[in-house]
Amino acid sequence: MSLNCNEINLVLEELNINGYFIQDIIQPGYDTIAFYLYANGSAKTVLICTAQNACRLNETRRKIVKNEKPLETKKENQQTSVKKTVKNTEIKDEDMMVAALIATIDYTNETKKDVRLVSIKQIR
Repeated sequence: MSLNCNEINLVLEELNINGYFIQDIIQPGYDTIAFYLYANGSAKTVLICTAQNACRLNETRRKIVKNEKPLETKKENQQTSVKKTVKNTEIKDEDMMVAALIATIDYTNETKKDVRLVSIKQIR
């Protein structure tokens, strides 16, 4: 489900947040964000969620808990999961280096993913 600009404007009118200032922003998940709003001694929390089958934009009275750890993107997780890296000094044969680079480029083009060469072994 998605909301167009007219539907979002109707929800914002219903929330009646004219004159409110953003006091804090919390992102408890990848698909959820909460705005703590404040004006004239009055506080509101607006929750926006884009989770599949659970899209919503509404005011809530619940306390939204802040994550202890910062959220990591999928790309950061992939990069930090690889512990060992190959040093250029380990590959002494120039032809082997070229073959490894070409194979990596071909694999990247074939899978359409971000690829990192982790290890290489010469077969004789």
